[in-house]
Amino acid sequence: MSTQIEVRRVYKCLFENLEKQELVYAWYEDMDGYIVYEECMDPLQTKRKLTKTQFYERYMRVWEM
Repeated sequence: MSTQIEVRRVYKCLFENLEKQELVYAWYEDMDGYIVYEECMDPLQTKRKLTKTQFYERYMRVWEM
């Protein structure tokens, strides 16, 4: 049995914070405007939430070349 949730936008990409040397994987933006993400070095893969504004203040998208 799978659980489906409504999302506003699917991200599925990496973001980084160069100051903290932190890499996160953003999953999606929920209907309340929160971006759901997880830290790449978290062995428990805990899902965390930040507002879109807070997220983009802290992280920058990693682009593949």
